[in-house]
Amino acid sequence: MKIHTNDPVYRVVTVSMSGLVRELARIEPKLISLEGKAATAVTAQVKIFPVAVPDFNITDTTAKDGKHIDFSLEKQKDGAKPVFLLTVRNKKESPDRFFDTIIMTTDTTPKREIRVRVFGNILP
Repeated sequence: MKIHTNDPVYRVVTVSMSGLVRELARIEPKLISLEGKAATAVTAQVKIFPVAVPDFNITDTTAKDGKHIDFSLEKQKDGAKPVFLLTVRNKKESPDRFFDTIIMTTDTTPKREIRVRVFGNILP
């Protein structure tokens, strides 16, 4: 990154940063793909495994658009560890493709979000 200054000797200073980014959660699979025939039940699921903070909760779940999907979130146990199961259902009744994103807010400090992309390919 370059910073422009009013110093006559150092008009431009180059600054670099590095750091360790810890993954908040592992998402399997990373993308939801809803592919199937129109007017049939098309669903998909992803599992969200807490990693950085072992026992966070998801306090809010919304869709960026939400016109073509319904979703539900359920907290379960995988042995002694918590896991969240996100189920997404297609609402689109006509053939088309669409994209959306499900945004989940956690109770971590500071508040962090988990985003899951959704791709729909509804066939005739």
